[in-house]
Amino acid sequence: MEPQAVNENALKKGIALISFLSMAIAYSVGLIGHAVSSVIEKGYVEEFEVIIFWSGIAELLAWAIFVRWPMTKLRHDTWVFNRWVFPFVTMAYGMAVFMIIIGWLFLQSDFHAVFGIAALVGFSFGLTYITLIKSKKIVVFFCGTNPSRWLVLLYPALFLAAFFYVFPNIWPAAAFRWMPDGVRRDIVVETIPQFNAGDDFEPLTRALPGYFNSFGDGEGNTSQTMPGFTFLLQVHCHKIIRLEYAYHSNAGIMGVSGDLHNEPCP
Repeated sequence: MEPQAVNENALKKGIALISFLSMAIAYSVGLIGHAVSSVIEKGYVEEFEVIIFWSGIAELLAWAIFVRWPMTKLRHDTWVFNRWVFPFVTMAYGMAVFMIIIGWLFLQSDFHAVFGIAALVGFSFGLTYITLIKSKKIVVFFCGTNPSRWLVLLYPALFLAAFFYVFPNIWPAAAFRWMPDGVRRDIVVETIPQFNAGDDFEPLTRALPGYFNSFGDGEGNTSQTMPGFTFLLQVHCHKIIRLEYAYHSNAGIMGVSGDLHNEPCP
């Protein structure tokens, strides 16, 4: 169903809500895309909190300034709004808007992945918007008077809560690589006390995937200090031979003992 078939008085609000929901979904797709590319490249996501915050601000500005008003003025029955064309149009438009708002700051940096993420966000917005706006039921709903249509404004908060709180609490091992530093730290604090000296090392590596990559062939040691928690871990012959932890930073835990690694493997 085309927007022009809906009462003009309700059209602007309906398109604004649909475009906001489309932008919010594109925002979440962009975050997931960045997380996937970072995990593939580095094994974890670096400074995710900063990216979540500033990309959210940038995309809210992009919607308010460059999306909301044009969407209410453009005719939706032109070739631009073809299902197979519009996502590519918004991808190019999204790249241009990104350059205007913040992209120019990255031109001289090595962080070129942001341009790919911007393209992904633009394409995702166009694909989501054209799918929603072509649905008669969805257009009627958002252009109607049902108060529940305003719940779409909560989508960004609900997505962030589901991805960064519910997901790591239900399935911490699967979520570990994808989380911001603060959430990863919380998972470490919850996981380390579940193990003891004498346990196999492999279950710990599965619980905290990628965290002990520096341990080669079942051997290694580390001492970690973080806000409110510190621990010392020594591994020999694929076994945890020493594990100490305390719930404060100044724990007074002794240093790594090299003698423990001199024992022959069974």
